[in-house]
Amino acid sequence: MNFSTYYEYHQGLGGGPPLAVFAAAAAAAAAAGLPAPPLKPPPLRLHSRQRLRVAAAALSLILLALSFLRLYLHCFEAAVPAVCSVALLLLLQQHSSRRHPAAAAKQRLVALAGAWAFAAFLDSTTVADYLFIPEPTAAAAAAAAAAAAGGGINQQQHRNTPYAACGGIREDYDQQQQQKSQQQQQQQQQQKQQQKQQQQQQQQIQIQQQQQQQKQQQQQQQQQQQIQIQVSLQLCTCHQLKQTKTAGSLGLLYGNTKVKQNKKREKKKKKKKKKKKKMKKKKTKKERKKRCNRVYLLLQLLAAAAAAAAAAAAAEIGAPL
Repeated sequence: MNFSTYYEYHQGLGGGPPLAVFAAAAAAAAAAGLPAPPLKPPPLRLHSRQRLRVAAAALSLILLALSFLRLYLHCFEAAVPAVCSVALLLLLQQHSSRRHPAAAAKQRLVALAGAWAFAAFLDSTTVADYLFIPEPTAAAAAAAAAAAAGGGINQQQHRNTPYAACGGIREDYDQQQQQKSQQQQQQQQQQKQQQKQQQQQQQQIQIQQQQQQQKQQQQQQQQQQQIQIQVSLQLCTCHQLKQTKTAGSLGLLYGNTKVKQNKKREKKKKKKKKKKKKMKKKKTKKERKKRCNRVYLLLQLLAAAAAAAAAAAAAEIGAPL
């Protein structure tokens, strides 16, 4: 086996060869005088054919999933393209040539496109109305009668619409879903309103309770004060009244003495403050005098020094002053 063909075969298969193949290739290379191939296989890289295979498989899976989803969401019409596409894929899988994977992938894509074109043809014509019409239900018949009586959609127009076979069932289902959603919204709104009302009622009840408690406390305090006053009046006699009077007079005297003492203290404090201010002023005056005297002395010293210097200069020159 040539090394180039061997590597092409290895990359075409997409899997690692066994050790026996490497041993045989190494023996053949040694006999031919060629270097032995490496034990590690070359890195796996997809050719254009393999990429086409992967793309075709992915597209086929996506189209199948879409067809079954269409079958689930809408009516039984989608079963026809789904079954056709599955059958065509199986036939192509059996009869596709393994030597030419690109051609097989193209055939699969063409088959899938044909199946979807057939489905579009069924949707756009009235053949589906006559082939796949289910038994009419009471709800569908009532809806059709109401539409005809109210001047709704014409029967011929309804036939030409896509998914006409199950239109009544779909409309009933949509109406039920709309009613359910409306009921849920109404229930949610009612619950919100009830919650708001309950919160407001609770707040009002709390405010009323607080007000009642405050009123009760005030009434109790007033009653206690009145009871104390009445008891004190009943127990007091003339002698006690005299004692209270003397005590009151003594209290007044004591209060007056306190006031006088406070006034004296304030006067003393004011006097002390005045004295401090005066002392500060005196100190500042003395300091100013000292500074002035120092400056005056310095000036005198400077004048004497200047006169001495002038006399010395005149003596040196010999001129009279």
